[in-house]
Amino acid sequence: MGSAVLVLVLSALLLIVLADPLLLAGGATRPDGFRSSLLQKKAATLDDHPLSGRRRLSPSEATASSTHIKGIAGLYYVMELAVGTPPVTVQALFGISDLCWVECAPCSGCNNNAAPPAGARLYDRANSSSFSPLACGSQACEVLPEQVRTTCSDTECGYRYAYGATDTDRNYVQGILGTETIKFGSNDAATVQSFTFGCTNTVYRNDLFDGNTGVVGLGRSKLSLVGQLGLDRFSYCLASNPNVASPVLYGSTASMDGNGVSSTPLLPDDANYYVNLLGISVDGTRLAIPNDTTRGVAFQIGAPATLLVEPAYTAVVEAFRARMSRTYEAVNGSGLLCFLVDDASKNVVTVPTMTMHFDGMDMELLFGNYFAYTGKQSGGGGGDVLCLMIGKSSTGSRIGNYLQMDFHVLYDLKNSVLSVQPADCGKI
Repeated sequence: MGSAVLVLVLSALLLIVLADPLLLAGGATRPDGFRSSLLQKKAATLDDHPLSGRRRLSPSEATASSTHIKGIAGLYYVMELAVGTPPVTVQALFGISDLCWVECAPCSGCNNNAAPPAGARLYDRANSSSFSPLACGSQACEVLPEQVRTTCSDTECGYRYAYGATDTDRNYVQGILGTETIKFGSNDAATVQSFTFGCTNTVYRNDLFDGNTGVVGLGRSKLSLVGQLGLDRFSYCLASNPNVASPVLYGSTASMDGNGVSSTPLLPDDANYYVNLLGISVDGTRLAIPNDTTRGVAFQIGAPATLLVEPAYTAVVEAFRARMSRTYEAVNGSGLLCFLVDDASKNVVTVPTMTMHFDGMDMELLFGNYFAYTGKQSGGGGGDVLCLMIGKSSTGSRIGNYLQMDFHVLYDLKNSVLSVQPADCGKI
């Protein structure tokens, strides 16, 4: 990944003061709109842990199970945060989660799997004049899902979140809730005072976080960034080009017009953003998939691959197999459908088109939304491996970040509508 990144700059610093440590209230000024930027990073492996807002994240329960996707590099998006007074710069994964948290010193297991970003260090609440712990009786602690709450006392409210599909690949973080001054994004992005966040002091199996030191959650919980700022809309555009910043727009700044806009209803849920997926077309042919098997698909940001339940998954895989020679199918243990492409034909390989049909909205996908070159064939031979970035799930379908790249995606929470538009993310 290139190091040069375009940065979106505001003309003036935006300071948001939360009068209530959970929601904008009292005499505080509700932000009319602001924006920040994401950086694209390449993960060491494409793992199957979504940064989900599911309330099931707990010591005993996991996120949606899926075919184990291993050994393939994936993409994710991070936001730079300035945490505390004086501020400490951290990089946090951007996802649909119900809590924003950062690693806090002293910390067991933090940043031990990969080198932290250049110049980054762990935030230490003891060195911040703006940190305040939240007690068990606080409103924020009461909002925290009971199954993730741990210690509960007059001085602190503890949490333990688990990420992962099975016990063998489970990652978890634990810490305490507090309030802090946090700037979301680099340069002149919005600074929020008295923001409720998780101060994580234990990380078990840090491979999911790949050297990053926190999570920015945009789920539907009152503890997410969206919930605490009382936003009625937000949008993002995930750039496929690693040298282009991916904009995130909040409040009135999040708008969409022009050609190519299509919309679908958001389904009721208290954590994730679900829509109805009615069908899928490959090369213009609508696949024979019962409608009731594809409904309730979640849009995710922190998960690279798209997951489909049966029989939708098999229908899609067999459609691509029928149109791409089985002779060149590659077996690499990734859990994905992959093909071997020789070096000479890499730039001229033809793959079928794909369209996702939602309720009132069609997404006509680009090649890079559902196929990716993932490296060389194991064992030599000189060929490149091209993989369909769609895996199988046993419990629920999701739209991963590959499928959303180079689309402007708008969440209108007031009207319960999700809209998409093909876009050049660098021009939004």
